[in-house]
Amino acid sequence: MGSGSNVQSKAEVIENSYLRDSYGIERLLKSVFEIAERSRYKFDPSATTLITDLEMALDTDIFTPIERQTITLIYYAQLNYRQAAKLMEVKTHVLIDATEEAIEKIAAVLMGYKTKELPVYPRVKYTPAEWLSAVGDGKAAIYHIPADINTELLHWLAENGDELAEETLRQREEGPPVFIDERSEEAQYPCYTWNQLERMDKRLNTTYMNNEEMGRIALGRTVVGSRKVIFEDKDGVMHVKKAKIYK
Repeated sequence: MGSGSNVQSKAEVIENSYLRDSYGIERLLKSVFEIAERSRYKFDPSATTLITDLEMALDTDIFTPIERQTITLIYYAQLNYRQAAKLMEVKTHVLIDATEEAIEKIAAVLMGYKTKELPVYPRVKYTPAEWLSAVGDGKAAIYHIPADINTELLHWLAENGDELAEETLRQREEGPPVFIDERSEEAQYPCYTWNQLERMDKRLNTTYMNNEEMGRIALGRTVVGSRKVIFEDKDGVMHVKKAKIYK
């Protein structure tokens, strides 16, 4: 069989591993951003199919308002249940139950359960509260969070002690962290003894010369680099210096 058949078989295996039951749907939702990146940047056809099928299922009228809001907050805004419950002013177990129901409905739609597709979402600028209400009413997509709403959610999370949200906002303002190599120059560039240099010079067919020898026999030779060397003077003091390498 040709390579096209192999690609098709691979895609079917990947899709079936996610779409066969509610457990697979839950795994799909937890991995939705990773799969979306595979679709967008690696042009993975199976990833594209998964994302398309999932979004088509989420664009149906089968979900209750709280189910739609829970899916968008837990899996797309990536809040935990405690945070989502606080934001929505409901009990945590209510959202857990809503998530389980929504996942079963997604699985049913993907298995062929007949539903009605929602109308095209209007292009409206919402406040965070209005946006969440619109998601529940089916007037805004579950799977798309506007950039300004995402920023507002980050600020809300940071105000409520979420360290990851705080760091995300900080990096937006100050840029990513910068790591400075505080090692000394000697630690970054280790020294070699005379014997080590001589052995390396033999392998490289090069000759090391100190300053005294350089003026005498360096004529006609080519400088191919330099090395840091350590040597002991006549008083027993160790010195580190750079020496040219000639070939």
